[in-house]
Amino acid sequence: MRWFRDHAPPMAIKLIQCIAHGDSAKGKVSEFMIAQAEQMGREVINARGTGGDNAGHTVISGTRKAGLSLLPAGCIHENAKLVLGRGMVLHMPALMDEDIKTVNETFGVNPIPRLIIDSRAHIIFLAHRKADAKDEERLGAKKIGSTKKGIAQSYADKHARKGMRMEWLQQDPASIKDHYRKVLIHGWAERFGIALTDEEQQKEIADLLRAKEMLEANIRSGADMRKLWRDTIDRGMDVVVEGAQGSLLSIDCDEYPNVTSSPSTTAGAMQGLGIPVRELDEVIATMKAYETAVGTHILRTKFPAEQEARIQKNGNEVGTRTGRVRECTPMDLEISAAIAAEESVTSVAFMKGDVLDTEENIPVGVGTKTDGSVEYVQHKGWMSKTRGMRDYADMPGQATALHTLVEEHMGVPIQYVGTGPESSEMIDRTKR
Repeated sequence: MRWFRDHAPPMAIKLIQCIAHGDSAKGKVSEFMIAQAEQMGREVINARGTGGDNAGHTVISGTRKAGLSLLPAGCIHENAKLVLGRGMVLHMPALMDEDIKTVNETFGVNPIPRLIIDSRAHIIFLAHRKADAKDEERLGAKKIGSTKKGIAQSYADKHARKGMRMEWLQQDPASIKDHYRKVLIHGWAERFGIALTDEEQQKEIADLLRAKEMLEANIRSGADMRKLWRDTIDRGMDVVVEGAQGSLLSIDCDEYPNVTSSPSTTAGAMQGLGIPVRELDEVIATMKAYETAVGTHILRTKFPAEQEARIQKNGNEVGTRTGRVRECTPMDLEISAAIAAEESVTSVAFMKGDVLDTEENIPVGVGTKTDGSVEYVQHKGWMSKTRGMRDYADMPGQATALHTLVEEHMGVPIQYVGTGPESSEMIDRTKR
């Protein structure tokens, strides 16, 4: 088994990657690592490379709490530079009126001076969202469980080479309006069968012009981004890449078509940012002490109904932006280990073990029987409070035994242990 490095490298590019269906506290781990770098006085970039505002996360710092969907969680730290990569699809009102406004009002910091947006990222429009809802309605009982944010339809426009990229906001207002009205509206009518009212068109044009005024100075060309990453590497800055969704939701995953519309994998995150894959130092897999999913995913493991209901409640397993209740099931370490190997995982951030503090028995999936059913280990619970712990030595024996079980099956060490929802409620096992 590979264990921790003896010391931190002079710089590091680290990816926070969920190896399941998302919702595994990637934002919390990302923000914790940004805080660590800031405390050490190191220059740091917090970046995101794929997906759109269907990938929400909750940031909690002391008494302040906010749900974000596009900005990486390190946006609450004034010294962290922020990058939204070329592989993303961006809804302008979600970025301006939700994330940027929320960070300003809730945490008292303005992310705009530190924000860099790749000009090649695509824009999500109302027609995309309407088409998304229309597609789900048409599927009926076979619906995918889309968030109806227009993610798939924006990517469809992108791959059909008919979309609008952030670089268009650098054009003059007349060109922006012309492209929107003549190219996009005509295309949406043909491609999606979507018509917008005059009022909807005027509102969207106004949003585009507002985005131009607010964000034009933040937009960087492809050449600028290549220089940024080269300079970042040469100067030895830390880069924390915040993955979106999870490996099992990637467009190329086994569960297709019940997946997201971007490559939400290790390679996809690097591709979405334009960072050379060989420069990636660490892949930190986020995983919960149980698994969760929303939509139409079929999970192999199952809790007894009463235990699942308790965990849903105690873990507050509700989508940050969607409000959807997440299905909760035991860990499936056989699948997790296989995905971890595929994703080049170097260590694990083990989250929400504190949710299981009152569970007498914790079933864990560890393999597959000859009849195809899941093989379980029944792990004895620790029945004591771990919430808020800061020192790993204080962890009860049965909790650390569960960590050992995970490590043995995963083949990589648990480096971070989450002990509560706040960003500071985390143990870094390399800090002794």
